[in-house]
Amino acid sequence: MTQQSRAILLMKSAIFCFSIMDMAVKALAPSIGVLPALWARYTGQMLFVLLLVLPRLKHVLRTRYPTLQILRSILLMSATAFFSMGSV
Repeated sequence: MTQQSRAILLMKSAIFCFSIMDMAVKALAPSIGVLPALWARYTGQMLFVLLLVLPRLKHVLRTRYPTLQILRSILLMSATAFFSMGSV
């Protein structure tokens, strides 16, 4: 497999995963509420990413700008919450 083919496959896989996550929140939100659905999404995402980075966790957690990283996380979660609330 060429590097370009691998990149295309990874991009298609990422788009598929984003679509599935969005669909899951929109399907769960009417029955359990937006916040619990988002909580489930981010908890699952956190566990998956934690498994991926666990071997090099020290290097991943090191940052020069921890305040900006926390702000980025809060803004991303807020944007996702507003998007989900707007589509329910």
